[in-house]
Amino acid sequence: MSPIFKVIETSDVSAESLERILNDWTAQGWRFGRMQFAMCDSSKRPALAFVTFGRALTERSAGSGARGAEEVASLSVTRRVLWTSLLVGAIASLFVSFCVGTQAIVIGSPEGNWAYGYRQPFTLHIIVVFVQVAVPAFALCAVPPRFVRRHQW
Repeated sequence: MSPIFKVIETSDVSAESLERILNDWTAQGWRFGRMQFAMCDSSKRPALAFVTFGRALTERSAGSGARGAEEVASLSVTRRVLWTSLLVGAIASLFVSFCVGTQAIVIGSPEGNWAYGYRQPFTLHIIVVFVQVAVPAFALCAVPPRFVRRHQW
């Protein structure tokens, strides 16, 4: 499943404070990711610390009961919305492409004598190019998240 991240910001950058943050969050099942410091120009001591943690959604849902189930449900709703948006966008793109291809949409003003003309009539080539672009895009969207690994640059 997808990873969940947590970022803790603290202005108390003492060893005790950072130890407490690390111990508290790892005890709750979070895995330490990294720690970054923001330096102040006038001092060699860091002004802020950012501590990042992460864990898989399955670990979180197993540990938090109903709250984890809500997150899984919201993730599936989000996926449905994204897929629906992708389909609506593809259909809208096809419709606009068809209208432009059949010269049903006029860009400009023929009455004002400044309309942009069309260079090429509608051909099957337009549909072939669309399919060549859309099929790989849909295939990439169908890759399950467990096969996609995220790494830092």
